[in-house]
Parts: sequence; structure tokens; C-alpha cells
Amino acid sequence: MKSRLEAFRGALGKGFQCWAGWMEKQGFYVMVGLCLAVVVSSALWTRQTTPESPPESVAVGDAADFQQKLADVMKTVTPEITPAPTPTPPPRWIRPLSGEILREFSPNEMVYQPTMDGWAVHPAVDVAGRVGEPVLSPTDGKVYAVENDARYGLTVTVKLEDGSMLSLMGLKSASVAMGDNLTTGQSVGTAGGNMAAEASDPVHVHIFWEKNGKTLDSSLMWD
Repeated sequence: MKSRLEAFRGALGKGFQCWAGWMEKQGFYVMVGLCLAVVVSSALWTRQTTPESPPESVAVGDAADFQQKLADVMKTVTPEITPAPTPTPPPRWIRPLSGEILREFSPNEMVYQPTMDGWAVHPAVDVAGRVGEPVLSPTDGKVYAVENDARYGLTVTVKLEDGSMLSLMGLKSASVAMGDNLTTGQSVGTAGGNMAAEASDPVHVHIFWEKNGKTLDSSLMWD
């Protein structure tokens, strides 16, 4: 029994010596082979687990297509905004007579009135002219009334498109009648009539303009 055990040990020792001798000669090449195997295995694993990025040109093309499709969809969802038309400014008026303003609009502060030799408010505009000079309609409108006023004489009242009333007072004569349609610059009569309230003033037309019970300054509308 002892001889067999010694024989096995001797054979094992010889085998180890042979393996050690082979490794001494071939060990370098074995290690190189193992390293190569590890590198190749790692490369194959990385290639399988990491998704490939698409070519740059494809990515750019896809983005462009997406943007175009998005723009097409937005056109159907959001309609194009049409700019609002520019509002037309209100028409300007013309002077009813050739002269300058003799007495300005003053509905709150009192001004001196020569005829009455006193102070009073003046909720109208007095425009100077000549006897017999045509009195022109400052704007378009329709003749509302032709009548004699106790203080300001012969009066032509014109109803304007906005519903306001414009009275041209102190006329010598009238060339229109109630219901007539007027255009800007059309004659409504002549200047130079008698006005009891302003008889001592030079020839002029007393212009009274009101809307909804409020007096307005007609001179603000003249060119």
C-alpha cells in the first residue's frame, strides 16, 4: 500500500514538473491569448448592448420633416389673423364764412357782450363775414328746420349724421327748406341778417351746435 502511494506521489510530482516546464516555455503566449480573448469578448458585448446612433443626415432630415408637419397642423388649428382695417378719420368741416372767429365758444366762462353791455356765457361760435356772402354748410346733413329766432334772427338748423344739431343763425336769407339734403360747402343762405342779441357786432353768423343736450365747439372741427 505504501509503495503505491509513493508511486502516485512520484507520478504527480513529475506531472507538475512537466506542466511547470511547459508553462515556463509557453506561458507568455498563453497570457497573450487570454488577454485577446477578454478584449474581443468585451467588444462583442458592448456592440450588442449599445444601440447604434442613426447617421447625422437622417437625424436632421427627420427633424425637418417633423417641423414641417407641425407647421401644417398649426395652420389648420390656428387661423391666420387678418389685420383690422385702419379706421377712417371723421370728416373735417369747412368754415361757413370767409372771416375769422369773432367770438369764441365759452359755455362756462362769461365773456363781454357789447350789445347787452354785460357779461354772459357764449355757448356758440361767431364767424365774421360780409353782407350778402353765401353761408356754407360746414358738413353733410339734412335741413331740420328753417325758422326765425327771437334773439338770433333767421336760422337754418341742420341735423348731422351723428344725430347732433347745427344751427346757422343770423342769416339775411335762406336758400333751403326743411327736409333738404345738404353736402359740405353747399349754400344755405346769405349773411347779414338782424340779431337782437348781437346787433352791435360786425356782420357774422352765430353757430350753435349741440348733441343730447350738450353744447359743442364747432370750431374744433374746421380745417
